[in-house]
Amino acid sequence: MLAIGGLKVIAPGHAELKSMHTLEAVRGQGAGRKVLQALIKQAGTMGLQAVSLETGSEGPFEPARQLYQSHGFKECTPFGAYAEGPLSVFMACVI
Repeated sequence: MLAIGGLKVIAPGHAELKSMHTLEAVRGQGAGRKVLQALIKQAGTMGLQAVSLETGSEGPFEPARQLYQSHGFKECTPFGAYAEGPLSVFMACVI
């Protein structure tokens, strides 16, 4: 397996993107993009209207944030049980 990710329904019509990870050896080759596209498609199939996520704010997370932005995710306020913090960026996408 080169990349993984999951969805967790957190409210009616709303899921959280969980545990996106791509093996370091294949980063930048499209594996994470394919998993993200499949998860967004699955969310739509499940009748969800929005997907939110929490990711890191530091430099190593910049490629992930760019990937999410390229798929329509925009920064948002914390959701669910998350709290604002300097190491977190919150993003959401309307499906």
